[in-house]
Amino acid sequence: MRNIVKQVSPRERDFDMHSPAMGLPASPDGGHKGELIAPSDSFGDAEDSWKDVDAKGKIALLELREPSLRGAKEERVSGCHGGEHATRPRIADDQTEAARRALAHARAAGISAVLFYLEGADILIGLRFDAPGDKELPPASVLRSVDATALRKDMDAGGTTVHVDLELRERSVDTFNVLTVPPDADAARHLFGAHLDSVPMGPGIDDNGSGSAVLLDLAFAHADRKAGPVEFCWWGGEEDGLRGSRHYVDTESLKPVRGYFNMDMVAVPNYVVGVYGNGPQSHYTDHLKTIDQPWLEGPDDGMSDQVPFLLADVPVAGSTPSAAGPRR
Repeated sequence: MRNIVKQVSPRERDFDMHSPAMGLPASPDGGHKGELIAPSDSFGDAEDSWKDVDAKGKIALLELREPSLRGAKEERVSGCHGGEHATRPRIADDQTEAARRALAHARAAGISAVLFYLEGADILIGLRFDAPGDKELPPASVLRSVDATALRKDMDAGGTTVHVDLELRERSVDTFNVLTVPPDADAARHLFGAHLDSVPMGPGIDDNGSGSAVLLDLAFAHADRKAGPVEFCWWGGEEDGLRGSRHYVDTESLKPVRGYFNMDMVAVPNYVVGVYGNGPQSHYTDHLKTIDQPWLEGPDDGMSDQVPFLLADVPVAGSTPSAAGPRR
């Protein structure tokens, strides 16, 4: 079976827990075997990262940059609630761009394969590449931080050789949005949204059947009250790069949009009331204060469909049980 990352010397060690990057080429038959090296800056995403380094035919160990967006949504890749499972955090756009630059510089230096790691992250991390030219980059996988630390110790002690054999991993996703149509497209309005898809390994009652159902209930309640202009949006492709909400932000006029409220993972069975936002969350917190309900406040940039609106300077808010920092 391919997707092998193995240390050959000065000791033999299999790294079974790694996450091959999607959208990059496969290793050649037999994979790559070579000395594991690192650039001077550890990240490898600068023009001079490999200056004066003999890198041809070798394998690079590169650190991933921390995202500028603080939040990170984890996707479940096996198991179910209450049982053993593996989780894989998504990589933010700016991390992917930095990794893409690092791979391009590695290719130019003659690197045959790349092993990434994120300092302090000892669960699997998913890198996905789908830009033009990505299939010309070296094959890559992401190690746990603890395994990268072990390799660095051997590198510092005199060098190490690794064997990397990765297969092509890619997915083609057809998706769509379901949007209500406001009577007046130019009227000032709020958007309420939830994503319809789940992680690839299994349908998610919480992620995100819960948000989709809450949104549908809100839509019916709004229709009965005949309140002011509101648009309801069920997004496709959230688990594959926030594609539905990004498409809306890229193609629709945002001038009438006064704020966006996101409904994602609102039914985790941990009895936590979480709130996030950069202003409109007061609609939630004012009510919670009225009923004397404690809540937790989390980051507004937590890698869900509010992010494209946040980056487009649209005020956002949402409710989630994945939050930190007690408030009342």
